[in-house]
Amino acid sequence: MKNTGLALLLLFFLSPSVLSQEVFWIGKDGGRLESEILLKQYRDGIWERLDFPPADSFELNFHPALAVSPSGELWAVWAAPDTGVETKIFFSRRRSGIWTEPRRLTASDDFWEMTPVIAFGPDGTLLAAWSGARGGVSVIYCSRWEEGGFGPAEPVSSPVSSPALNPALAVAAGGRALLAWQGWKEKYYRVFASYLDGGKWSPEKTISRVGEIDQIRPSVMSLTGVGWDCSWAEKGKLRSAVFDIRGEKEPAAVGASSEKVLAVAGEPPSAGWLVERIHDGTTRTRRTGIIFEQVGDSSGPREETAVSDREYIGYGDSITMIAPPDTYSYIPHLRSMLPSAYGGSYTIHDRGYGGAGTDALLTGGVVIGGVYVPGINAVLDSLPGASRILIMAGTNNRWGDYSLVKHELGAMIDRARERGREPVLATIIPSVLFLDWARVLNNDYIIPLAGEKECILANPYQAFLSYGNWPRDLMLPSPPDNNLHPNDAGAGVIADAWFLALSNARPAGELEWYLPAGGTKDFDTYILVSNPNREEAVVEIEYIGPNGSFDSFTHSLAPSSRYTANIKNLPLVGNNREAVGTIVRSTNGVGVIAERAMYWPKGAGPEGWTGGHNTIGLSTTGVSWFLAEGATHIFDQFVHVLNPDDGSVDVEVMFFNQSSDFWKETSLLGSRSVWTVRVSDVEGADNQDQLSAWVRSSRPVAVDRTMYWPKGDKWKDGHASIGVTEGVKEWYLPEGATHIFDQYVLVANPSSKTAEVVFFFRDQHGNPWYHPTDIDPQHRRTVKVNNVVGSVEQVSTRITSNVPVVAERTMYWQPNTQPSWTGGHGTVGVPAPAPSWQFPEGATNLFDKYVLVSNPSASQAKVWFTFMGAGGEIGSHYAVVEPGRRYTVKVNNVVGPVEQVSTRISSSVPLVAERAMYWPPGNWRAGHSSIGYAK
Repeated sequence: MKNTGLALLLLFFLSPSVLSQEVFWIGKDGGRLESEILLKQYRDGIWERLDFPPADSFELNFHPALAVSPSGELWAVWAAPDTGVETKIFFSRRRSGIWTEPRRLTASDDFWEMTPVIAFGPDGTLLAAWSGARGGVSVIYCSRWEEGGFGPAEPVSSPVSSPALNPALAVAAGGRALLAWQGWKEKYYRVFASYLDGGKWSPEKTISRVGEIDQIRPSVMSLTGVGWDCSWAEKGKLRSAVFDIRGEKEPAAVGASSEKVLAVAGEPPSAGWLVERIHDGTTRTRRTGIIFEQVGDSSGPREETAVSDREYIGYGDSITMIAPPDTYSYIPHLRSMLPSAYGGSYTIHDRGYGGAGTDALLTGGVVIGGVYVPGINAVLDSLPGASRILIMAGTNNRWGDYSLVKHELGAMIDRARERGREPVLATIIPSVLFLDWARVLNNDYIIPLAGEKECILANPYQAFLSYGNWPRDLMLPSPPDNNLHPNDAGAGVIADAWFLALSNARPAGELEWYLPAGGTKDFDTYILVSNPNREEAVVEIEYIGPNGSFDSFTHSLAPSSRYTANIKNLPLVGNNREAVGTIVRSTNGVGVIAERAMYWPKGAGPEGWTGGHNTIGLSTTGVSWFLAEGATHIFDQFVHVLNPDDGSVDVEVMFFNQSSDFWKETSLLGSRSVWTVRVSDVEGADNQDQLSAWVRSSRPVAVDRTMYWPKGDKWKDGHASIGVTEGVKEWYLPEGATHIFDQYVLVANPSSKTAEVVFFFRDQHGNPWYHPTDIDPQHRRTVKVNNVVGSVEQVSTRITSNVPVVAERTMYWQPNTQPSWTGGHGTVGVPAPAPSWQFPEGATNLFDKYVLVSNPSASQAKVWFTFMGAGGEIGSHYAVVEPGRRYTVKVNNVVGPVEQVSTRISSSVPLVAERAMYWPPGNWRAGHSSIGYAK
């Protein structure tokens, strides 16, 4: 029986002697006109287009199917939106060459109806089947024509096999029928079938027992005297099973190429339905647009190719594919942006397939617009070196239920991970015609899916909406495109969204941080730790005093979150410690970033603190440290040294001024201990107006510095900075202003050669100033920026030197006359630009917080600022910074009043960044600033 049925099937496909009396095809042909349904008839060796006016009743039409009655009358069914967004099934019939007005097939209003099929039996029995979705579950339904209309919808499939879609139907004599469809089972689509005999559908059953293989897009034909033949696409081949009333035979593969299985020469290549009416009045129907030869078979051994973290796959529909001038792709833009930011070269493979929905992209095995879509498994297996696949799909699913899109995108994510690739998911862009569809799909399905799957998410949808007049500026015009596709500028905005997602997904942070300064006797000291990664971080925080370690505790940080520890609240630390150093360690291998903030008088809170300072922690130790800033004439200056290891260490602190005078202090630090040097207590080092420090040790230590004014025991404010282990020939200082500040740039030359130094200052408009000077070996030089640039609201600094030097910046305000300044802050400079920056510290409830970036490159910088609270992301800001310009974000204006606000910056080109905070808001009594963590 199996061989007979297969022979009949091949005869039908291959023999010109059995060409039917009439052959019709209906489909969409991958065109952009959403209302167009193509109907064609094969005559005299060519396909002729037939009018199908019922489609003109709707702006959108999807998934048409066709049947021919025994008398030769054409019937068509298709899906189209009736009210709102949901699609319903409509039908029309051609009587005497005239098509009737479209009618609803069912009266149900609470279903999303899709993928219909229609079939006649030789006795005129007419059945229609479709997929109906409600509440995230899709079921196959069938209805019988009776007395001028279709009867009640009868469920055929089980909800357990949801999603269920793409039914195929054949009706035999006596009203018996076979209904097949693709349903979900064990992570893959399988072909299910049910019999209609005696007015009752049999329980569903899978046709074949296969492993991890998709079985999709079935066709069913009645075989005279045999039963039914059911065929489907499976891994690039046509599979077939023959049924009779006694049951199922084993499926067999057709080993012919695609050209040999076409029923008629020149068959329309796109997905649709081919209907043949035989001379005896019977009809046979099958799907078109499926290639049955082996394409992208993933069953064989994988090629041994090293996976590269710079090789990606761009996967999706026409929004992804590179095909100008008809469509513009984000891929060329992203290929340029990633190397500009991170150096090297990146490969992004274009695997965009115009007109493909999530079903085609998941399973493959279909031709759309003349192009074969192989499916995600075949794409991944054909590119074994790619580490990530960038998935953006769903635009072409406007005919189907939102839940179906979410399900199939989720399956793509799972299959990518099963093959060792990291999936990156994107929202779809908005369009003028389908704005509501995109809004619901993105906000209620795609974005939650990324969270459920813990998947990186790119959000081009939000990027478009935030752009402004995106229909005019980012989309191809209407006509001819109906604002469905992006223009080149829109493709650039999509690339921006991908870049931001990929940048934020880069691992950031370090496993150990050292914070030498701290205390609870006179200060409120806070340790601030952020986890910018997508995995939970577990950190151990250890506190160390002059005589050793005395307390530690462990805390878990959620992804993209921040944690603040007030160290006086720990029982073994208490509120009377003069010196407390801190070590922050990640114990589960997820990097974190740590800062320290100190305020006084103790216990006064933000509304009462007179002063405060802050600095990023140190992620390394060393045996040589330099601190450019320092003075003891009107300041109390302290140098803090932390020995993080077991075993004692010899430490020498040497100070030098602008006149090459030297002073030294030495100490033997015990295991895991801190040492604080009050510089004025070092013999000869008091009353110096310029004083740099050089710390050397017998084993690696960590070093930072704090300064307070006025000198004495009633400090108004202070500033702090980490040390550096070596000088460099170029420094950047993005923060700066001289209109209400006294600004100083301080450079120390620890080398044995004269430093030829040039100070480059530039305001927010790009206006430049230059100040050259020579600094003798082991000398310090201070430049008051006000004297060079005058009164400028925003000024950034770049320093170049012929030998390695060390640079810092300080700023003071109210009343701009030393030593009566009310507030001030300072920080070490940035030795090199970077595309990514992290700042754990921040608050906007009782502070004015600013993030400042400077673009020293020759290219425009696209910059994304992401702000994170204690539990995750709370706001974002986007800016374009021109070459040589500085840009400032007042964070309060973005997130409102928030107690904890960390900052993450991603840029399309390397830049430098800093953060400044002032309190109380609007009437600054004090402030602090710090560079961030660059990656």
